[in-house]
This record gives sequence, C-alpha cells and structure tokens, in this order.
Amino acid sequence: ARFVYDSYRRLVEMFGTVVMDIDDGKVLCSKRPYLKLPAASTVKVMTAIVVLENSSLKKSVVVSANAAATEASKVYLGEGATYSTYELLQALLISSANDAAVALAESVGGTEPNYAKVMNKKARLLGMKNTYFIKTNLSITLI
Repeated sequence: ARFVYDSYRRLVEMFGTVVMDIDDGKVLCSKRPYLKLPAASTVKVMTAIVVLENSSLKKSVVVSANAAATEASKVYLGEGATYSTYELLQALLISSANDAAVALAESVGGTEPNYAKVMNKKARLLGMKNTYFIKTNLSITLI
C-alpha cells in the first residue's frame, strides 16, 4: 500500500480514491470517498460486459456511418467494414476506441440510446445507483 500511495500521491490528493480488500470488503484507505467523479474507462468496461452477455464473439458486425464518424479516441473503422465482435472488443478495451464502442452498441442494441438503456439496467443490477449511462463513451454521475 505504501508503494501505491507514494506512486500516485498527487493523483490521490487531487481526486478521490478508495482501496478496498476484495475478500472482505474492508476499506484499507480512502481520500474523499464520496466525491462524485466521471466514470471514465468504467463506461468502456460496462460496454464490454454488456456485449459479452448479449452477443457472440464470432458475430460479424458491419460498421455504420454513425460508428465510423465517432470522435476520437478511435481506431478509424471504415463505414461498411466488417469485424467480429471479438475484434471490436479488442479495439474497445486496448485502444479505448469510441468508434468500436458505437459499432458494438449498434450491433447489440440497434441504436446507441437503446444500448445505453441496457447498460443502465446492468448498472442497477450491479448496485451502481449513482451512475447513468448516456452513450458508450459518456456517463454522468447522479447527484
């Protein structure tokens, strides 16, 4: 714990953090644990979880114009190109690719807003009561 604290001291001082023992749920240390912060990469992780629960890794996904036009960060998927769900998940999780996130969302939910509804349902099941997903690359923290 000392190494982690020393390595990330400035980040911890600027924002909030909680370090918890995964076995018993005991909080080992925290700094502003109730501070509401944007979910950042949590959105990409939730996107991947919902895709894995609702699609096949081998499913072919055709990239829409909407997905191809998504703002960076992206891997520059071409409109009409076909990828497997597995390949798009790699782009999502390794490169944090928003265009891959949108292509996956459209593949599973039809539209990104419909997919966000599925992510919000999953978030409630996981006890994420202060998180609301809007898109595959955007969430807000409820106050």
